Amino acid sequence: GLYWRRRDDQKTDTLAYIHFKNIARFWRFVDDHVENKRRLLLIAHNLQFDFMVLGGFSYLRRLGYELSKLIVNGKTNIYTYRKGQKTIMCLDNQNYFNTSIKSLGENVGLPKLDMPAAGDTIKEWYTYCQRDVDIMYHAWRYWLSFIHDHELGTFGRTLASQSFNAYRHRFMAYKVLVHNSVRATELERASYRGGRVECFQLGMLPEREYSLLDINSLYPYCMKVYPYPTRLRYIKNEPSIEQLKRSLVIHAVIANCLVVVKKVQRANSGL
Repeated sequence: GLYWRRRDDQKTDTLAYIHFKNIARFWRFVDDHVENKRRLLLIAHNLQFDFMVLGGFSYLRRLGYELSKLIVNGKTNIYTYRKGQKTIMCLDNQNYFNTSIKSLGENVGLPKLDMPAAGDTIKEWYTYCQRDVDIMYHAWRYWLSFIHDHELGTFGRTLASQSFNAYRHRFMAYKVLVHNSVRATELERASYRGGRVECFQLGMLPEREYSLLDINSLYPYCMKVYPYPTRLRYIKNEPSIEQLKRSLVIHAVIANCLVVVKKVQRANSGL
């Protein structure tokens, strides 16, 4: 394990490694590094598995911590514990890096080591485990620096929350007001349509160069280029056609309409 504290007030950060074979020793190490009125982030790759192996729910309760928030949603895991003015937030590394430690290591320039054999020494196992920790450490150094250097707002607990923080901090020209109108919500949901996803070819593709398109980024691209509504202005019952025309000049409109089509009398062709 590694305790890392970023130190803007000093030339170097605080780094403290721990090698342990006793679970209780690990949790004492964690508890010793939680400070009053500060939040300690406890990060593991595949948090559910490591937390269960380390008996996290039991040990933290014994140390006097109470679970105040539990979010388990696929690979997104967030457990928040409090004891007085101390806070431990347990986060899954996969909340941010949805890949393997091996792939992450290749990206940060630290190749993952081969797993030692069952009969190898404890020192070899420590070296193997510490490499995984160092891979995560370098990935998080890059991630936090990226947020800071690009002014992406406060730290988010998931990629989605970080994206929203970045939008509000740097890119939100107008405040987005979420209304509580039931009638408006019903119209909004009725107007919403999902996209269609279809495979153009199944099975093995011929060996050649392919382009990977980030389809999800089409949504923010449209939001950047085209105007979109940011607040509910009003609701009208049975507005006239002229009222709708005036509204559509500067506003977006959702309407539930009944269209009456005049019956057209077809001429007899004689056929």
